[in-house]
Amino acid sequence: MSAEEAFTQVQGADWGPNFPKNDDEIDVSDIPEQDFSGPDVVRGKYREFALASQGFVQLDPDIRPAFRDTQSVNRALRGLIAIAKNTSAEAAKRSSTRRKKN
Repeated sequence: MSAEEAFTQVQGADWGPNFPKNDDEIDVSDIPEQDFSGPDVVRGKYREFALASQGFVQLDPDIRPAFRDTQSVNRALRGLIAIAKNTSAEAAKRSSTRRKKN
């Protein structure tokens, strides 16, 4: 079953008399109010973690002008990774050649 079919099926389902038909019918009276004005409240406390977990990084101001968009950053990083792989492969070859001579 596709997501669209499942959604259509759920929309037509009869959930019974205890299930609210819309958000206005939901009783939130037993949920305590949250106070976000105290001294322990830190805005953006988990921002860096959330961004990093989604793969976002922030470029320093001096680097930003070199990149127009996400694709240009990715191309540059892929090129750097390829250079690093080639460099380490060449170093490994040189190292094994030296060992054979000795």
